[in-house]
Amino acid sequence: MPTTEVIYREGTMRIWAYFQDEAGTAYVSPDAGVKITVWDKDGTKKVDAVAMTEDETGKFYYDYTPASDAVQGSWTYFYKGTDGAGANAKGGTGWGAFEVK
Repeated sequence: MPTTEVIYREGTMRIWAYFQDEAGTAYVSPDAGVKITVWDKDGTKKVDAVAMTEDETGKFYYDYTPASDAVQGSWTYFYKGTDGAGANAKGGTGWGAFEVK
């Protein structure tokens, strides 16, 4: 499991996603972009497949700010990037967790 970062209610955390070619030698950008979903500790979806911002080729981020009354505990996120379409589609995914206090 990735290292868990701590974020305080109403604080902002930047979540990063990186995509490389199959050889792992260059960053690439999925042509359909990258989307992120975030769940609180109770499994309630707080962000539903929202587009992440591309900082530079293959490097995406999403800034998340829990509300002042956000449920405290371990939250999780999942991101997915898709390149191509139909039978030729290729994708990459990732996930992580953070602690809301």
